[in-house]
Amino acid sequence: MTTPLRRRGTILIVTMCICFLLAGMVLVFCRSMRVEAIASANQVASVSASAIERGAEQYALAIIDQQKDQVYYNAESTYYGVQVGDGYFFLLRSNYGDDLLPSYGFVDEASKVNINTATLEMLLRLPGMTDDLAAAIMDWRDEDSDVSNFGAENEYYLSLPQPYYCKNAPFEAVEEMLLVRGATAELFYGQNYLLQGVMGRDQAQQNTMMNTDPALARGLYDLLTVYSIEPQTATTGTGGGGGGGGGTDGSGGGQNNQQQQPKKGLINVNTAPHDVLFCLPGLEDSDVTNILSARSSANITPGDISWLANAVQGKAGALAQYVTGSSYQYSANILAVSGNGRGFKHVRIVIDARSTPPKIVYRKDLSDQGWPMDQQTLRSLRAGHTWPLPSTAAGRPYAGCPMAAARC
Repeated sequence: MTTPLRRRGTILIVTMCICFLLAGMVLVFCRSMRVEAIASANQVASVSASAIERGAEQYALAIIDQQKDQVYYNAESTYYGVQVGDGYFFLLRSNYGDDLLPSYGFVDEASKVNINTATLEMLLRLPGMTDDLAAAIMDWRDEDSDVSNFGAENEYYLSLPQPYYCKNAPFEAVEEMLLVRGATAELFYGQNYLLQGVMGRDQAQQNTMMNTDPALARGLYDLLTVYSIEPQTATTGTGGGGGGGGGTDGSGGGQNNQQQQPKKGLINVNTAPHDVLFCLPGLEDSDVTNILSARSSANITPGDISWLANAVQGKAGALAQYVTGSSYQYSANILAVSGNGRGFKHVRIVIDARSTPPKIVYRKDLSDQGWPMDQQTLRSLRAGHTWPLPSTAAGRPYAGCPMAAARC
């Protein structure tokens, strides 16, 4: 009689296989849940950054409504690292190559060249501008279809691989200039912008500054506007005749009211940077230098341009039709970031303050262009630091008053 074979360890092996299978399933499940948790945290941070940005818009509207032109006299902390909930926002300003202009705060749209009203001479004074592009801009915005010298009309635009008509009407946004013949992205946005995707923002800026004109590296975008316009103002006149029948309607002369047309495209000499001031007709580079020097030392108040006569002696009268000292439209580059640094929102808005309350007339999301500040700021927030950050608070750029830095 034979004894049956005994299969020792079979149950143990089966049990171990089941344990390994369960452990693998747990690891896969944990990894999946970790990805879901990270995605959820990022989504929460994105929503938080969007809410902070919306709060920053209301902050901008409120401060302009309360202070108008006085917003240029506020300290840097008014616009830098303002806390909303557990996050922060900044109002960034463009780099105009002038240390006396602030790095944070609002930008006066009247401190730019209005491409709807600028003369051909003014356009030609912009950095990198060509005769062909300036003439094409004039043809794009005029009402007729006549081709000017060096200009372009329907004949050119309809011959393109993707044809379209010449607008023959005013520009509605600065970006519309990219439709005009000769307006390249490199000239419009600057060489720094094009290199950012290849070598990073900081390295691109250093590389371009060493090899080309800084004005060309910055581009034309920050020097142009379509929004600068002053409000209508009522003026009171006195009729010429006494007695009856003095007026054409038989009402007998007397007092009459006239509405002045709103003035478009005036350049605010109190806030404009060098490249914009140089576009004013009849000015030499030395005149612009005198203007910048005079306004940095003068006790300027909003609306006052009396100091200009001493800065450009003999030329102030000819400039009267092109300049102003007041601001009614403001742009703000709002950068909002969540408290943990996981999400941010970068939005550009333009505010029209001619009415009360002011209103936003333009809004563009720039978040897809990447983080516009020092990357160390994000790293510090993600490391759990709160504001002010130890790595950036001491070394941030100066952002004082554009007109009288010593008073800030």
